[in-house]
Amino acid sequence: MTCGSCTTAITQALSGLPGVHDISVSLLSNSATAILDNKVILPDVLETFKTIGYEADVASFQPLNMDATTVEMDGPLHVSLAVGGMTCAACSSTVTRLLTEQKGVSDVSVNLIGNSASLVVGSRELLPIVQDIIESAGFEASVANMELVGPTPNTEEVARGQRTVDLRIEGMRCE
Repeated sequence: MTCGSCTTAITQALSGLPGVHDISVSLLSNSATAILDNKVILPDVLETFKTIGYEADVASFQPLNMDATTVEMDGPLHVSLAVGGMTCAACSSTVTRLLTEQKGVSDVSVNLIGNSASLVVGSRELLPIVQDIIESAGFEASVANMELVGPTPNTEEVARGQRTVDLRIEGMRCE
């Protein structure tokens, strides 16, 4: 992996797999971490790396965590986005400005090097609007992670058995 485009490509490819959540790709350590709903999808994850031109092997695989919970996302959310196509400071400034102008969006931070954005949206319904804003400006946007900012009266906790997998990635070079 040699640049932010590599991390974005991996994040977007893994985000498209059902049962894969909370993807984090590190350019510096040539690694990725993800939460899998079920261990049987691990071969699909590894095959996805091959499909997009990288090699990956499992560095660690944490066992099923029965204490893991998922929360119904109702209320303000802290959202991390993978943003593709930004090439300069003007690009990141444009995305920052457009998102800051959107009602219900706050705490906007756009990272050109990481091809990412972090922000808080007032509700889950704003996510498609945020993605449309970024895509209308000529960039790509996909949700990499989201967390509830704080509990709301409608928050419902549901037990979910998840496993976290750390992957070592080889061949992450731009051609």
